[in-house]
Parts: sequence; structure tokens; C-alpha cells
Amino acid sequence: MSIMSRRLSRTRPAVLALAALLAGAFVAEAQAPPPPVTRKKTPTPTPRPSKGGGGGPAAPAAARATLLLDADLNCTVTIDGESTHKILANKPTKIDVAAGEHLLKAVSEDGRRQLEQIVKGQGGGNTVVPIKLLSVGVSTKPEDFDRQAAKVFTAITDLKVMGAFIDGLWKRSFFFHDRGITAAFHTAGQVLTRELEEFKKFPPGDANRQKVFDELGRLAPEGQKYVELITQAITAAQSANSVIGEPTNQFGQAQAILATLNVPPECQQILRDSPAFKEALVPDVRPRIGLPPDSRDIRLGVDYAQSFPQMMAVVDKGGTADSMGFKPGDRVISVDGRPAGSVWDLKQALRQAGRATVVYERNGKQEKKDVKGPTS
Repeated sequence: MSIMSRRLSRTRPAVLALAALLAGAFVAEAQAPPPPVTRKKTPTPTPRPSKGGGGGPAAPAAARATLLLDADLNCTVTIDGESTHKILANKPTKIDVAAGEHLLKAVSEDGRRQLEQIVKGQGGGNTVVPIKLLSVGVSTKPEDFDRQAAKVFTAITDLKVMGAFIDGLWKRSFFFHDRGITAAFHTAGQVLTRELEEFKKFPPGDANRQKVFDELGRLAPEGQKYVELITQAITAAQSANSVIGEPTNQFGQAQAILATLNVPPECQQILRDSPAFKEALVPDVRPRIGLPPDSRDIRLGVDYAQSFPQMMAVVDKGGTADSMGFKPGDRVISVDGRPAGSVWDLKQALRQAGRATVVYERNGKQEKKDVKGPTS
């Protein structure tokens, strides 16, 4: 073998190894992933101080809301134990508050009713908040029970007065076309219903008051039936243009109920013994339960329902009002130029001055007369 051939044979393995090494490096370089891309971060801006001082941004203003308070009684309302507001019954009142929940406390004007409730003010509009004080419990003092008993007693005995009024009219021709008569009975029924529902919120505190509570609670629904039957009888007479037949049948049923609307003597005595009951009675209602007349009252010879106080429901034959020319159904409009709220206003004018100028309504027409009061 020549010298050249021997040199080549000795160097071939080294050349092959170098070639393999280069090839492997080339492949590795081709398969390696690209270097990661470095993203530049956007620097956070440094808050600028406000012109008024302070290093931070101005805090956003707290959201505001408006509560529209609607109470069924005059009351005082406190929001969160801090702000206090006087609220008039049935007159919605706006109160501005922070948006969110608030504790509202309402106390009635007489202090006997109160409630607490959570209200939530919504931003961007009014939130109506009903305040139902009439639906909550009241004081359970005995004198409070007696005062409300006086109102129920008055409402029941008003029906006796109205019954005497309609009994004298029933045979009079076409009296039923006077729409005011139906209105008077309807109003009397509404007052009785309202006062009875209120009375149920006063639990009796002893055996005697329990008797009164049970008896008035029994009589009141019967009184409501009476009003319904009388109203139906008058409506039927208006439709038939006569009281003959069904109207008179309904009238008879109603008057039969009226005869039973009597507070038992035992309960009357319990009520008469209560100073709070006597104090709560309207002065000219006192004789209905056997109490002495009020010193401010005068004997005019009339009776009227407190539920419809402008109308002379009963005019006694031969009495002072009868001698003045008044008739059952006359409605007092004004006394000495001042609007009259009731027959009581006429009594007081006569007691103080001995005479008065009265404007009254009869059969839908107003009339005027000068009258003199009783001599004693």
C-alpha cells in the first residue's frame, strides 16, 4: 500500500466523526424553538394631586334617593334615629336620604301607635313608603278602651236616631227621591264599620270591659244589616216610584232589627261609671245613656246623628225647633254667616246670643230665617 493510501485510511474515521457531529448540530439548531418575545409594559400613570390639595383622586359623591312617605295618621317619622320629620295624614311627603337601607320609625300624634320598618331608597327616583299606623296595635290602657267604646256606642245609637227619622218619612209621598237620605244612612253605616274595626284593636283588661266589648261587638254587625236593608228599601222605592210592596217589606225587616239595637242596662252602667267614657261623648249624646245634660247644651227639641251632624233627624212636636218652623230633614248650612258643621253650632249660637240667623236646606233649596232660643 502506498504511503498516501495508508494516510487516508488513518484519517477517514476522524473525518466521518466530524461530519456526524456537524450534522447533529445542524439538526438541533433547526428544531430549537424561537426565543421568547419580550413585551414592553405600559407604565401606570401616577395620580395627579387635585387642585384643592391631597395626593389621591377625589372620592365619588354618595348616591342619593328620595322616600315618598304616605301615612294614614298624623305622625312623627325618624330616619336612622337621627333626622326627624312631621308627616301629615294622607299627604305624601318627600324625604331625601342616602341610597340604601334605612330604619324608619313612625309615632302617631297621640303617641299611642308606633311602628318600625326597614326601607330601601333607590337612586334615580321616588320610593313610595306607606306608613300604616291604623293597622298596628294601640295602647291597652283601660281609659283608651273606654274612649273607643264611646265612639262605638255613639255610632250604634246614631242608627236609632236615623231610624226615628226614616219612620216619620216612610208614608210621606216621594220622600225617597231625596238622595241625601240615602247618603245619610250610607255614611252612618261607614262610621259604624270603621269604629267597630278600631274597637277590635283595644283588648278589654277586665271582666266588666269584656262584657262591654262582647255586647257592642254583637250589636254593631246587626246595625250594619239594618243600614243595608234600609238602603235597599229606599233604592227599591226609587226604582218603583212607590213604597208599596217590596220596599215596605224591606223597611219592616229593617225596623225590626232596629228595635233590638239596645245596649243592655248592665253595660250602660259600666260605661256611665267611666270618666274616660263620659269625657269622650259628644255633649248632646250624653242623654242617650242616661247621663245628665252637658252644661253647654240647650233644649232645642232636636236630635241628630253624629255621623251626619248637619241634618235635624228628629224634631220634637211642640219643642223649640218645631216652634221655629224646622222640620225633620232640614240641614243647617250656616249660622250668623259662618259655615255650620253641625246642629251643635246652632245650639251654641242660641246659648250665647239668644238669637241667630240660620241658613238651612230643605228639599234641595236653601232658606233663611231669624230664630230665638229657649228662654231657659
